[in-house]
Amino acid sequence: MRKLFFSLSFLLLTVASQATVIAMIDTGGLAFADRHVMIITQKKEIRPGAVATAGEQTWKLMSSDEMTIFKNVKQITEAQWSAKFTDLPAYMTGKCRIDRSLNYIYELNAGGFLKLTNASEILYYGCFDKSLRKYFLKGPK
Repeated sequence: MRKLFFSLSFLLLTVASQATVIAMIDTGGLAFADRHVMIITQKKEIRPGAVATAGEQTWKLMSSDEMTIFKNVKQITEAQWSAKFTDLPAYMTGKCRIDRSLNYIYELNAGGFLKLTNASEILYYGCFDKSLRKYFLKGPK
């Protein structure tokens, strides 16, 4: 009985440990540089009720631009996002799949950040690469 309890505890610890690793996004470098990212749907939106400038009205990204951005963002905390980025009313949104199994709704904001959301988490990413600023109306503060 004791051996069985130890085996079950080890199994549960192993499964929990693997689940954490699967859901974890690499924060040490570029978040998606070595990961499979697929954009499933894409559309541009202006946040309802927001007054958008002419630049925000016309801002748009091609899906190839979005892929370039996905490959060059770094994960940030919600506090870093709030302190460093401006949440503009213009954004690209859609569904994406990471590593062929993790499904998210994404928001790629004209303010230079990416937000991924699913039923269990919200993840924030910032675009700090100066060569990519051409894709945004604003960059980090």
